[in-house]
Amino acid sequence: MAKRNLKLKLELFNRGITQAGLARGIGRSAAHVCRIVRGLARPTTRDRKLIAEFLGVEPADLFHVHRRGKAESNTTTDDATLASRQNTSAVDSIPQEKAK
Repeated sequence: MAKRNLKLKLELFNRGITQAGLARGIGRSAAHVCRIVRGLARPTTRDRKLIAEFLGVEPADLFHVHRRGKAESNTTTDDATLASRQNTSAVDSIPQEKAK
């Protein structure tokens, strides 16, 4: 599950735009926009672009984009990813027996 998008929620609040108004502006359902804001759905690349254009900002100003464990937009790596990397590196460091 995604985290709540407080940046988007704050941007909407500061501009006096409702989630329903945003939904109409980008051609999506109000329920879908609500799920994005609440963190119950991850926006598609297209959704991120449409929302950012509607609000006149860059997508990176509102959304963190993660790709294969690497984060863009100065995000931190989550604990699960770090644990996974640590477990992998621990396994890789175990000496292997040489085949005879």
